[in-house]
Amino acid sequence: ADRLLEATIRESAMSSPEWWEAHHQLAKLKPGTSWFGPIGRAIARDIAKRRYSRSCALGDAVVLGSGYSKTPYWLARTGAFRRVYGIDSSISAVRAMSRYAKALDHGGRGWDIVRYVRADLTQPGQLRSHASLVVDEGVLDVLQAGPGIDARQVMNEYLERAAGLVRRGG
Repeated sequence: ADRLLEATIRESAMSSPEWWEAHHQLAKLKPGTSWFGPIGRAIARDIAKRRYSRSCALGDAVVLGSGYSKTPYWLARTGAFRRVYGIDSSISAVRAMSRYAKALDHGGRGWDIVRYVRADLTQPGQLRSHASLVVDEGVLDVLQAGPGIDARQVMNEYLERAAGLVRRGG
């Protein structure tokens, strides 16, 4: 699917929301399938095991570039956050994961506090600062893709925006 995508949408546009929308549609991904899933689960286990719930409970968790990942669910299961947001630029991924979460929400602590939101992470000011935790699922890597990209500048700008989402003490 990615070869077809690269033939129709320049690879240098990989950081654009259009590229990711096309990728998700062509790859025919299913909710819950993501390369980051096991990593997200491990992060959530660490949060639960180390009992960070006191410092996290005042805020939310934000997963940037969540795509079809269950990382927001794993973070919600820790009980450490008020809400968990999966943020992605792909409307098809946001809609698919919202339907998936709603279908699996049976009132328990997990999918019931997860919200999926479409936002272009390349644009500053899309989200407000209220998070206790921000997890990046590969957005930084994608933003650095393509010829003529000043990776250090892109990284610094993105990290500044991501850090701006974290509330004081998060």
